[in-house]
Formats: sequence, structure tokens, C-alpha cells
Amino acid sequence: MLELLLLAQAVGPGYIPVPGVYQRPTAFICVNDSGSFVHLRSAPSTGARSLAKLYQGNIVTPVRSVPVNGMYWTAVQTYGGRTGWVRDDYICVAE
Repeated sequence: MLELLLLAQAVGPGYIPVPGVYQRPTAFICVNDSGSFVHLRSAPSTGARSLAKLYQGNIVTPVRSVPVNGMYWTAVQTYGGRTGWVRDDYICVAE
């Protein structure tokens, strides 16, 4: 249940967990400018190796979230099946 609460915090408003049912919301990368990107990281840190670039609107599936130095990082799986970490303020939930 703690993981569901962290996931709800990580993906923001609009995510309502159902007790006893793990639901993965549809989420996407949201950045300030069209053409901008965020790095899919190997670990929850800006110093971690970049695995790929994720662009505005790329669909991701949140897996779990962890707090690191006052920020939440979310492990995500991309549409192509890659798994890595993105800071949660770059993840938006489709409503």
C-alpha cells in the first residue's frame, strides 16, 4: 500500500488508487518546450548514466517512486520496454 501512495504522489493529481488493486496509470513525459527532452536515467540521480532521451508526450508506465534529496524519482517503463528513472515533476498523468 505504501508503494501505491508513493506512486500516487509521484504521478500527481488524478491518480486514485483502488484498495487491493494495483493500477498503473497512463502517464506521459511533460516538459516546458516542444522538442525538449528529459533523460531516462540508470538510477534516481541527475548524475546517473543517461539511457535514453524522452520527449514531450512520450508515454511511460510508472513502476515505483522513491524520495532522493527532497525530490521524488519515478521508475518508469517506456513504450519500447526500456526501464529507468525520471524525476517525477516531468511525469504527467492522462486523465
